[in-house]
Amino acid sequence: MKLLGTLWTGVFAAGLTWAQQVPPEDSIQQTSRHLAAIRPELGIDVLKYDQKVIQSAYPTYFQVVKSPLGLSPEDAIGETWTSMREGTYAIPGKRSFAPDQFLRYGFAVQNATGKLTDQKFVEINSLLLKIKFPQIDETVLKQDQTVMITALPKLREVYLTKGFTEAQANEGAMVVWEQVRSAKGVGGKSLQAGMVFDFAHSLGFLSIISEPDKASVRANGDDWALTPTLGKFVKAGEWTIEITKGGFQPVKEPLKISAGESMEFRRQLKPKQ
Repeated sequence: MKLLGTLWTGVFAAGLTWAQQVPPEDSIQQTSRHLAAIRPELGIDVLKYDQKVIQSAYPTYFQVVKSPLGLSPEDAIGETWTSMREGTYAIPGKRSFAPDQFLRYGFAVQNATGKLTDQKFVEINSLLLKIKFPQIDETVLKQDQTVMITALPKLREVYLTKGFTEAQANEGAMVVWEQVRSAKGVGGKSLQAGMVFDFAHSLGFLSIISEPDKASVRANGDDWALTPTLGKFVKAGEWTIEITKGGFQPVKEPLKISAGESMEFRRQLKPKQ
């Protein structure tokens, strides 16, 4: 998303050295070669786009990994990328992910595979929330963490029973947390388990596909990944979807997604006359 992309690249930039803001080239290239070897069907264009997204997300990734985990970003960046393209919870096909999805889904996969405990997973998402909502008091976020760690198993079940994978269920739980904190009237109020579960049932799941692919997408004015997009948990309601690609007529259409609905918005692009 446009707002998220701006946050990921801008919030911590002032406090980082130039070297810290740039993903470690050796790790990136090594991972790219590995993925090209084991998943040749992805193609060079997909992997190059992945790298572009990771570069956008990296300043935030660096801080998040160093703070609660004490890990080496150089090692972790390749592991996160690999987990999103290889293994049980790999992104299907050639679907593209946005910077916010690299952060959220990447960590969700690592929790699902046992590489991150629930405690660490929630701590990481607390940091991501602090980036997006810097006005939230640290004490409030600490209280949130306690609620979310307790609620996480049942939140997973909400999405698992709807056919989502465990990694997607993890991601959905964290989107719920973000949605609660962004809801009108919530502000600095303490998080309540009932509130969390109410929001868990209020989200939809949306992905965008075009033929031909590699088209730019905007959803309600926010930039998404290129088509075909990795699905996102979104607030139910009215959306405006825009799809653009050089040489083709732009698409701009409204759609309505209901709570609990999983929707695939697919369009055939028409060449310009």
